Amino acid sequence: RESNARFVRWSDGSIQFFVGNEVLDVKEQEFFDVHQIFVRHEGFIQFQHKMEKKLLFTPSSLASKSHQKLREALKNKKTTKRSSKIWASLSDPATVSYTHLRAHETGRNLV
Repeated sequence: RESNARFVRWSDGSIQFFVGNEVLDVKEQEFFDVHQIFVRHEGFIQFQHKMEKKLLFTPSSLASKSHQKLREALKNKKTTKRSSKIWASLSDPATVSYTHLRAHETGRNLV
């Protein structure tokens, strides 16, 4: 198989990924915990490799097609609105807080 994709490491150490006419900047990032790759076979799982780094891809320019697609996806993404709700209580807030604190200390749950 052939591909029109290629990685280029420049003399300054930066990496870019070329796919057709698109150019993506690549950043390597260390994992903070253990990541491993396994292959599932019939009846068992086989260890393949321990991953030490991950690659982060970002569009290299604001005019790229990939950046425009990301921008459109974010614009069309549904956003949840945070709002405050007002409710009235006939109980004393200090008493309710104290009751919940005591229940938590004794291991009981109040609804």
